[in-house]
Amino acid sequence: GPAEGPAEGPAEGPADGGPKGGLARAAAAALAAASKAVSKAAALCILPVEWLVSATCPPCEHDGSTPLWYPVTLATSFTWVAILSLVISAIVSRFGAMLDVPAAFLGMYVIAIGAEIPDTIQSVTVAKRGYGSMAVSNSCGSQIVNVLVGLGLPWFLSCSSGLDIVLGAHRDLLLMALFQAANLAVFASLLILSTAHTWRRGDHRKSQLTKAKGKVLICTYVVCISSYPIVQRWWSPHDPPNLLGFLS
Repeated sequence: GPAEGPAEGPAEGPADGGPKGGLARAAAAALAAASKAVSKAAALCILPVEWLVSATCPPCEHDGSTPLWYPVTLATSFTWVAILSLVISAIVSRFGAMLDVPAAFLGMYVIAIGAEIPDTIQSVTVAKRGYGSMAVSNSCGSQIVNVLVGLGLPWFLSCSSGLDIVLGAHRDLLLMALFQAANLAVFASLLILSTAHTWRRGDHRKSQLTKAKGKVLICTYVVCISSYPIVQRWWSPHDPPNLLGFLS
């Protein structure tokens, strides 16, 4: 019969992509190991805090074993929030003093984001359960408490004890107030003016929180935090515009 030759198969190339593939796998493995190490280190750092919180805040779910302990849990929760807020404000203030960063700037970009993360989680949680109105009320109510109680109560206590409250960066606060007024105008337009058709008697249709409205709110926030440094740089060396002179 015909002479048998070597069996021909597909040409073998560099194993597993060659040197580049090996480097990519090594980099991915190193990144995974580093991420795992960071996660373990973070878990070890948080472990004492978790133990303290679990020891001082007893579970009080309505279907749990200790539902009547909710006053203790509420009181200790407020205590922990006050302690951690004091620590965060002290760290951020010291950080701003070392880098010569305005306190108003740090308050808007650092403390504000950290303070709103719990509110965001709560709103997302109740929205997933179908309570859209509760999510909106939570976001609005938290800001009302922050402004009226978070500022009013400390100021009342300080003034009652004879201590003066000095607002050195009043011009920066005025600028932030104008930005906040613009944000409120956008929010009111999306939430209230869009429901004008439901103001008629007998019309019980509800407002819709659509994806488009969410995108508008997120874009508004991005524009706000992006444009504030630019406007603040122009605002500080000059007097406020005459149109807003009654606010200064």
